[in-house]
Amino acid sequence: MKHWQKLLVWLAIVAAVLVFRALIPSPPGILPITLPLFLYRLVDLVGSVALIAAVFTIAAMIRDRRQKSKTH
Repeated sequence: MKHWQKLLVWLAIVAAVLVFRALIPSPPGILPITLPLFLYRLVDLVGSVALIAAVFTIAAMIRDRRQKSKTH
């Protein structure tokens, strides 16, 4: 899979999480941890991981472009 394809996948996941958070309000309370609160936090975690992966994918694209320009 090419870098730009990976980037599109990660950004699509981030966009889906942002839409989910915009449409569904956060369940109230911290304790006890109920299933809706757990699922909401799980979606937050997936979105955070996807955002970090997108940043690292962009960094890899920049690094590869710089290495390619040095060799040619």
